[in-house]
Amino acid sequence: MAFFIFRKEFSEIGYNDLQQRIMQWAMQVAKIFPNISQLPNFHILRHFVMHAKNFAILINTAVPTKEMIHRIYKGIIPHSNKKNIEMDFVRRDNCLQTLRFLLDGGVDERYNGTAQFNFSILSKDQCVRSLLGSWYISPSITNLEQDDDISQITCMHENFINVRVQGKYSKYELQAANLEQSLNDDLLAELIHAYQEELGCTEHLATQKVKYFKSISYTIVDKDDQVDVNLRVGDIVDVLEDISSDGETNLRITTSYAKIQAIFIHKKNQQLIPFLLLNWFILLGINDPKLDCSRYRFQRLTDRTWRRIYAIKWVDHQPNVHFVHQCRTGCYDGKHDETNVYYLYNDFYYNAI
Repeated sequence: MAFFIFRKEFSEIGYNDLQQRIMQWAMQVAKIFPNISQLPNFHILRHFVMHAKNFAILINTAVPTKEMIHRIYKGIIPHSNKKNIEMDFVRRDNCLQTLRFLLDGGVDERYNGTAQFNFSILSKDQCVRSLLGSWYISPSITNLEQDDDISQITCMHENFINVRVQGKYSKYELQAANLEQSLNDDLLAELIHAYQEELGCTEHLATQKVKYFKSISYTIVDKDDQVDVNLRVGDIVDVLEDISSDGETNLRITTSYAKIQAIFIHKKNQQLIPFLLLNWFILLGINDPKLDCSRYRFQRLTDRTWRRIYAIKWVDHQPNVHFVHQCRTGCYDGKHDETNVYYLYNDFYYNAI
């Protein structure tokens, strides 16, 4: 069966063999599991031959995508006159694609660019948003509820482009995460230090207010190479740290780990600068006796050895590390005891190839 599904070419005889094999396999499975025919992954089998004839092969056939598109287009039919369904579909897709182009900042070169209407403000219109909320095109990573100038985020580094944030924190979420819209004196001092040391800005900061978001994405361009980075609150990032002393001639580098506690935007001189609020992992120097994994604990609030606020340029690759909470009696029902600050570095974590 798998041979027919993943083969790289089909003939007319191959289509017939595929149909027969599917029917035989489906009848045998249905005898064991009578209700399996109602599941989408089983239902898609009846469409395999059609997909093979339309697209030549069955590799990368996606059940969720096909079923979602089928459901959306099926819901459109009752709102049409049912005379020419295909033409109605084409007109609808053309209209929505045009709206998407305009709302993403597209410009019609046939007209004067300065005189064209700013369609991005339509994204806040409730009527337009209800129209855009039910069509099958991936949404922009920028939240429609954000301010207009959020799209003008800069890292103050020419290699970091396409910076976008998503998921602005509500007041309730800020209280639950113990975050304040105005930085306290300690965090403000760290923000000033980050501006000076990492971004080369020594000007006075006019405001302590920041805006928190749940995720951020950006692209790093280095000559012909390009790296896309997506970070979320709660992710573990790894950075290289220079641990060599002043008198040493050889450079000694180690890898340090931190958990993203918050992602926030600070406005300075009409520029929106993104920063990360990190909670560092401290290596204890001992391994877990059962798993033989390195033990870490979170940095204490009174520990000023490591700063907590950094510019996002510190993270120049997509994180690929994993820590496991060292649960004790206070952890139950999937909830971790927040007073327990001990973690294990997952040496067994890997990416399947």
